[in-house]
Amino acid sequence: MKIVTLLGSVQSNTNTGKALAEVENYLREQGAEVERIDPLKLELNMPGLGDTKDAEGIRELASAADGIIMATPEYHGSYSAVIKLIIENLGYPSVMEGKPTVLLGVAAGGPGATKAIEHLRSLSAHIGCMTLPKAVSVANAYRVFDKEGKCTDEDLVKRFHALGDALISSIKK
Repeated sequence: MKIVTLLGSVQSNTNTGKALAEVENYLREQGAEVERIDPLKLELNMPGLGDTKDAEGIRELASAADGIIMATPEYHGSYSAVIKLIIENLGYPSVMEGKPTVLLGVAAGGPGATKAIEHLRSLSAHIGCMTLPKAVSVANAYRVFDKEGKCTDEDLVKRFHALGDALISSIKK
């Protein structure tokens, strides 16, 4: 089982990356092969400006995936520009079309990343992802990770695992 994750943050030591790592590690423990698309390691163009070698590479990677996780911080009530850039570089029609997909949103504030997830769900439906109802919104992200980047909130860890389980279950069906 091959799962590709999209990291929608370019900040170093990002809480979105920490949350995504929790899910990725759990999936690996369940026997999945997991590969992250990390925008800090890519050169991508804006739509219409031509493909880059990295764009071709991430399209191949996502095409071969059995499932997708999209992870974004919430910025100004929506998903990040960089996750949109990654999605744009996956083509249209998107190579994610028809693939089981789960969403993960991370926010510094108390309400969490519900708006980012809501907007990302709309976008994923438009490009034809089989977006699962299970999503995780992390609130007060600066409080839930220790210095090593591990989640200290056991209930949140359970939700990360449930997100992974939902994706695995959908892929198996």
